[in-house]
Amino acid sequence: MKLHTIFDWNFQVHQVNDRGEIIETLALANNSSVAIAAFDAALRERTNSQIELRNRMRVMRSASSGGEALPAP
Repeated sequence: MKLHTIFDWNFQVHQVNDRGEIIETLALANNSSVAIAAFDAALRERTNSQIELRNRMRVMRSASSGGEALPAP
């Protein structure tokens, strides 16, 4: 069985700090619907946190927990 690295997954959900540095990887997925669901769940479960949904290195969504999720600029 092949071991996966973070680069094997198209979508990642991360908790980041104010500088955008990854504090913790919360989810890895190859399906966008699953990744979006994980992003939404992370916003509900993680209090006072900045959460990002990335497609490889591109930030697709970014929001603070308790706030409304908006697409990244």
